Formats: sequence, C-alpha cells, structure tokens
Amino acid sequence: MLTRAGIQPWPRLWHNLRASAQTDLANRFPAHVVCEWLGNTQAVARQHYLQVTDEHFDLAIKTDAKSNVAGY
Repeated sequence: MLTRAGIQPWPRLWHNLRASAQTDLANRFPAHVVCEWLGNTQAVARQHYLQVTDEHFDLAIKTDAKSNVAGY
C-alpha cells in the first residue's frame, strides 16, 4: 500500500512498528503483561524490541536535577 501511495517504506517496517509498540507499552505496564499481550518473552523483548527513547533521557535529566540522585 505504501509503495502504491508513493511512500518509501521504512526498512524492517513491521519490526520497527512492533518495537515502538513494545517500548510504549513497557513504559506504562509491567513487562510480563506486555509480553503476554504481544506474545514474546521478556528476554526476547529486551534483546530485540525495547528501545531507549529521547523521553527516557529527558526524564532522567529532570529526575536527577530535582532529586540530586547522584548525591553531588
């Protein structure tokens, strides 16, 4: 459908969509629940699908700045 619409599909489109979905869900629900929904194991999710996002970095910076977790 993408090609017919004149859109260049991403490489590994379905893998990338699944990885995005797994990462988004993992940010909101326990890992065992997400893996049950998507039909994989936590080891497979960690190795193949979970991604570090810009939002993770932003949250780490904000959290560290507010709580001074590192103790500096």
